[in-house]
Amino acid sequence: MNPQPPTGFLELEAAYTDLALEALASVTEGGLSPEGIGIATIDVETETFGKLSDDEKEQHLEAAGLLADPEAEDEDADEE
Repeated sequence: MNPQPPTGFLELEAAYTDLALEALASVTEGGLSPEGIGIATIDVETETFGKLSDDEKEQHLEAAGLLADPEAEDEDADEE
């Protein structure tokens, strides 16, 4: 038998992830990229560790409005 997480659990997990991303973005210039961050989860019931894929990280960043603008990154590279 595989018990389901309590109602609202996934929303709470996403809120924690978004809060952590906001904190990271507050000290990072120009937004965040999925390739430049790592997000992991630990299931307390199964004690399993998992990492979010770049696509999953990008979804979180987009939803929180923290995704770096790829065109701005290209302009920064041109200036160097």
